[in-house]
Amino acid sequence: MNQWINPFSQTVLLPCSKVNEWAGDANGLVGSDYEKVCKIDDYCGVIFKDNYQIIVFADETNPQIWLESKAGIYLLRWHYAEKGDDLIEESKKVIEKEEPLELLNITIKESAQCLIDAIEEGTKSHRYAEVILQPGSYNILTYYFKHLTNSGVIHLFKKI
Repeated sequence: MNQWINPFSQTVLLPCSKVNEWAGDANGLVGSDYEKVCKIDDYCGVIFKDNYQIIVFADETNPQIWLESKAGIYLLRWHYAEKGDDLIEESKKVIEKEEPLELLNITIKESAQCLIDAIEEGTKSHRYAEVILQPGSYNILTYYFKHLTNSGVIHLFKKI
């Protein structure tokens, strides 16, 4: 956590125990895990594979970082800013003051979750980040902000 990552494609968050089962686009686009990812139209969505839930962060392939705030753990996705620290500071203000653009209800069954590139096979994937989420129900609150000097997307995991 707390290190910027640079994905090649959209990213997915899935139980770390299931990473090796992720096929990415190994079978070609038609019918692949990656094809399911590409069907998500929102900033954040869910697909299922073998009865487990996979969270899809679907818009752009921008740098991302896991952070913590008083409100919970969140994934910050960089659209533009001069410095990452400025974007991080702005994200904290957005969470406190603005209303989310999207809300997605999910259930976490395993605490260790891995963020990987959606296009890569799990066996070959860069495990960009591992995040620990306590099992249970969450709302993922998605915020989009675009200000004069910075812009980003926030996915806040709020336990319910």
